[in-house]
Amino acid sequence: MESHVAFPPLEQLLKERGADQALTGVILGILERCSKIAAALQGTSVDKVGSVNEFGDEQLTVDVVAENLLRSWAKSEAGAAVRAVCSEEDIHLQECHEKGEFILCWDPLDGSSIIDCNWAVGSIVSIWRIGHHGVQWQGADTLLRKTGTTHSKMRGYMQTNTRLHLQIYIYI
Repeated sequence: MESHVAFPPLEQLLKERGADQALTGVILGILERCSKIAAALQGTSVDKVGSVNEFGDEQLTVDVVAENLLRSWAKSEAGAAVRAVCSEEDIHLQECHEKGEFILCWDPLDGSSIIDCNWAVGSIVSIWRIGHHGVQWQGADTLLRKTGTTHSKMRGYMQTNTRLHLQIYIYI
């Protein structure tokens, strides 16, 4: 006997848990970019690009592809709710939209050095709200001495190998 379990749409779940429209839009935008990263990994070679990230790790083509997909969305009109971003590839907080409500931090492709072994890799993302119920905007120093457990609104991990898996933890 076949059994089907129906789940409500993510937008509905987020609303039921108190996410406003801006946070929901950012979460959905990130998830859409993560699916694009997973698709891009299927057709991107794993080559060294001849540079290192802020931590001294050698960058691979797949790192750059994932970084560009996330950063281009955050800077676009679709990412208008994003005030600033930083990543493992560029740890300096970079402003995107002056009126944005959120700061995004990510590791665009955690585990990229093992991807050619066909092991799972993933993107790690954290969302921070700016303002009364979040951190106060202080330019490049906004996130200094802030911790994810007390200040971030969402943390998520997208894992991919032969399938795409998404895990998000929302703190509203």
